[in-house]
Amino acid sequence: MTATHTTSRARIAELAATCVHCGFCLSACPTYAVTRAEADSPRGRIWLLAEEATRSGPVVADRVRLHIDRCIGCEACVPACPSGVRYDEIIHLARGLVEPGRPLADRTWRRSLARLFPSARASAAALALGRPLFALRPALARGGGFGRRVARALDEGRVADRRHGGQPRITSSARSPRRRVLLLAGCVASAALGSTNDDAVSVLEAEGYSVEVLESVCCGALSEHAGDEAAARRHARRIMAALADRDESVRLVVTSAGCGAHLRRYEWIVGEEGAAVARATIDITELLTEDAPRAPRGAIEARVAVHDACHLAFAQGIVDAPRALLRQIPGLELVDVGGPRCCGAGGLYSLLEPELSTQVGERKARAVTETAASVVASPNPGCTLQLRALLGPEVDVVHPVTLVARSIEAARRGATPRR
Repeated sequence: MTATHTTSRARIAELAATCVHCGFCLSACPTYAVTRAEADSPRGRIWLLAEEATRSGPVVADRVRLHIDRCIGCEACVPACPSGVRYDEIIHLARGLVEPGRPLADRTWRRSLARLFPSARASAAALALGRPLFALRPALARGGGFGRRVARALDEGRVADRRHGGQPRITSSARSPRRRVLLLAGCVASAALGSTNDDAVSVLEAEGYSVEVLESVCCGALSEHAGDEAAARRHARRIMAALADRDESVRLVVTSAGCGAHLRRYEWIVGEEGAAVARATIDITELLTEDAPRAPRGAIEARVAVHDACHLAFAQGIVDAPRALLRQIPGLELVDVGGPRCCGAGGLYSLLEPELSTQVGERKARAVTETAASVVASPNPGCTLQLRALLGPEVDVVHPVTLVARSIEAARRGATPRR
């Protein structure tokens, strides 16, 4: 057993000891809500890991790996816990711990996905190649575990933006900028939701920011999700190097809740060196609500359901900023989505655990449908793709910054978009 695994087991044992088994986490857990299995709850997983931490072998038991893999990592249990158990850190350590002994086919699929998405060009090419294969989806979905995973990947490709793949188009820099910002284009957003990045640049510049786009750099979240600790560290060091070349006042702006949550925890990945990245990171909805808007907003007549992405609301505690940003737009009727918050996307989760991801997502989709909203504001690319696949084309699922971009454009044209 390596020193890393010895350290992980010791830390897991320390964190697990703070759990008093009260069960407050059960009602917050989306996988427990679907399976009703204790081992699919935070309390159950902590119990399994506490038992595993006492073992000395390098390979984690299959039943432990099964239930760790089934954790979405939504972190809804963290604020729900009255004892302050750091389940977020526990599951982070557990992902690395369960990798030794993973079956080769499963490990290959996970590593392939984690290495595909960081390349925006490779991801865009995969999406383009996958669209003609969508007719095969029903047969693949009936073809066992791997077939269902491929079928789910085709679902994701079907609902991706077709406008373009790659990096956002930069029009011009603000003449008298409020400040310089560095926009992380992101791997999934660049490949599948390129219009979100375009809209982010457009809005930031309209609001007076000088925008530089950090291209072809992945934050490493997907590698961490896949248990590839070495790759996660390599990605982290590239981000750190990019920031090191710039003034300390430069903010690292993200349009992905998953990226933001991961960046703010770089100390888990690379130690104290990652603290500077955590301090620089800011979600675009936070940045755009720090001060009063400069660009005029035009009216948009639409009923908008606000989706609280787990990695924004739970992992970062950001709930008010997306709503405050959307309230700047005249004509919008904002509605909260009752019931479950988690949509089941969870980074690579929808591709690794497609059945459970869909079951969790269907609960969310029903809750959205009950709002009768024609638009969903989703601040995370994985959530956006998941909700598009589940809700269909009748509901427009977009990032909050896209609605702001539409509003600014409406003000310029003197028009009132309707949805």
